[in-house]
Amino acid sequence: MKLTAWISVIDLYPVRLSNIEKLVRVVFGEKPMFKDHTPEEVFARLKKAGTDGAELLIPYYTTDKNIRDVKGLLRTNKVPVFSIHQSLSHVSVIELSEIERLCSVANLFSARVIVLHAGSLGKKLFDSSFISFLKQLEKKLDVIFGIENMPKTIYYLHRRYTYKAKTFADLLDRQKLSMTFDVTHLAQAGGDVGDFYIKNKQEIVNIHISDFKEHWLNRYFLQQKYTHLPLGKGTIPMQKLLTLLKETHYDGLVTMEIDGTLEEICESARMIKRLTCNP
Repeated sequence: MKLTAWISVIDLYPVRLSNIEKLVRVVFGEKPMFKDHTPEEVFARLKKAGTDGAELLIPYYTTDKNIRDVKGLLRTNKVPVFSIHQSLSHVSVIELSEIERLCSVANLFSARVIVLHAGSLGKKLFDSSFISFLKQLEKKLDVIFGIENMPKTIYYLHRRYTYKAKTFADLLDRQKLSMTFDVTHLAQAGGDVGDFYIKNKQEIVNIHISDFKEHWLNRYFLQQKYTHLPLGKGTIPMQKLLTLLKETHYDGLVTMEIDGTLEEICESARMIKRLTCNP
């Protein structure tokens, strides 16, 4: 198992953002750990807490120069990238050319897993020619697409296959696709995270881990308030889930997709290591 931290290119270098990415940044704000600390301080403390590397989110307008600069910074700080995450610009659609670009970025960083949102793929997940396209890229470039389950929001309310636990898992199983299991998204959509992991552990290549607390805003208005919390700050039975990972010898990625301070993220890392590693 590799423990990683979720980092965006924009956390490290100035990058032009799409309007949707700007909105996301306004709503959720700059990540506290990069707002209050230099990248060098962040990486040093994350390593000390037990992280093995990073998952890197690629904003839509990221240039080749941006990528080279980020690669140099991460190499200098000895931070390997294990997975690449699609842009947040693509709420409901992602172009084939963008998926191919993500593959190129993954190869540049020697990252094997590429995270694609089920909501962005939409009905393409039912298209046999598109699935064949993904399979050809996986074989040709030695990558794995980890399709991520979505939260239940107004954007995806009519696409139950993106967030309903069994519907989502059955679709990926039929299409023989791998999965990025977002714990907070599943909890927000009303799923049982432990049960979901046990039933789908063979397909899971990446786990986006964070805590969740039910609130009237995320229950009735389907907003993201009180989601992606530091571990222990919500109501997900985190100790049970992490113990399951240890008992089943999970050997994929665990990515901390947490909105919190550097200390909160480091404490979450220590908790994960404590409960999943053998003494």
